[in-house]
Amino acid sequence: MSHLTFAQIDIVIPEVHEARSILEKALEAIAKEIGATLVKNAPVMDFYGRKVQCDYVLRLRGAGSANGIGVQIKNGKVTLIGDAWAFNYRFGQNFEKLQEKILQYYTAIAVATVAQTMGMKVSNVVQTEEAIVIDLAR
Repeated sequence: MSHLTFAQIDIVIPEVHEARSILEKALEAIAKEIGATLVKNAPVMDFYGRKVQCDYVLRLRGAGSANGIGVQIKNGKVTLIGDAWAFNYRFGQNFEKLQEKILQYYTAIAVATVAQTMGMKVSNVVQTEEAIVIDLAR
């Protein structure tokens, strides 16, 4: 495809280190799951070679050095950037489901992090197609 898709994710990252760290942990888990490599401060590129600098890039196996799906954080808003067509058809993934997965993983890790600061322990985590279920115990 000849263009990059910019899709905003319903996550607001406050200007605190912990929030970025939670997003990074979510992206690391997703990269492992889809067989990608997570790269920091890297560009994504469209078919014509136009580049967009991103905070994180999920670099897909078999993709060129500037291809992959980027995650950009601007003014606290998280945007997914990449060639949605290639992601869906060339790599057999789903761009829209990736947006949902990032939101799910981010939320699950944030909940577990906050619960631990409140003295709770994560006793079990179960991932389904629709959700991530976290069991907490005191």
